[in-house]
Amino acid sequence: VDHIPPLGYILGDEGGGVSVGRRFIADFIKDLLPPSLRDEFAEEYRLDYEKVVDAVYKGRNPSGFLASFAPFVVQRAERNEYARKIVTDNFRNFIERALLAYRRPGEDMEAGVTGAFGCSCRPLLEDLGREYGIYFVKFIDSPIKVLSGYHENYNFAPLENGEV
Repeated sequence: VDHIPPLGYILGDEGGGVSVGRRFIADFIKDLLPPSLRDEFAEEYRLDYEKVVDAVYKGRNPSGFLASFAPFVVQRAERNEYARKIVTDNFRNFIERALLAYRRPGEDMEAGVTGAFGCSCRPLLEDLGREYGIYFVKFIDSPIKVLSGYHENYNFAPLENGEV
């Protein structure tokens, strides 16, 4: 079985909310956002360089901090080309750097999506996937609910020595 290591939020996480948040917040700090988007974000979050650096490099949950900006970006992606490009680039990176390694040459591929972020971007993922011959056929926003339901309903056979 092939395996592409995900590398976590610093070196990888393509396709995840952390990746979107990391790029967006870096663009905000570097003043690369369109003025209207920058102003809207600044008014809502009241962040500056020092607060961002403290949260990312000294905070208790840097990946959670970065991912917390993904909903802001996704909500604006429909009406703001810059936000849409960040989200689209994120999923293209995921497809090209991770998923395509699992597809057999010349064949289409089916894949599933887990997590609230991917599920919130379902139409975009489905459109992008088709470009690459990847069809997203299952979306599960909370994998833990599915896993707990599976284990609640699983009929465990007793072990050889009679223990359950």
